[in-house]
Amino acid sequence: MQPYNYDSPNYAETGFVYEGATTYYGDLFLARCGYFNEEEYFNELNIRINKHLSNEGRFNYSIAQSSFDTWLDGYVPGIPGRKTSIYDEGSLVSLMLDFFDS
Repeated sequence: MQPYNYDSPNYAETGFVYEGATTYYGDLFLARCGYFNEEEYFNELNIRINKHLSNEGRFNYSIAQSSFDTWLDGYVPGIPGRKTSIYDEGSLVSLMLDFFDS
């Protein structure tokens, strides 16, 4: 996203990285500080996994394409089932990278 242009939209295929990582770590920090107990934290992960599995957009657009498209029509899907959620999908990518690093 560098250099950032304040005069026009900044299209990017990496929206899932910054939106998904903040979603993942937001939930993880809530668990680590005790706001979520273990069951509540795993319930949040389960919700994201189920959203992924029930979203037909995963068969149509990659997470990068969905990131770029989010810049075009916002966070509300313009065409149902066309794209994935960059928040949920990015969160799951962050979770997988966290497991991979462990």
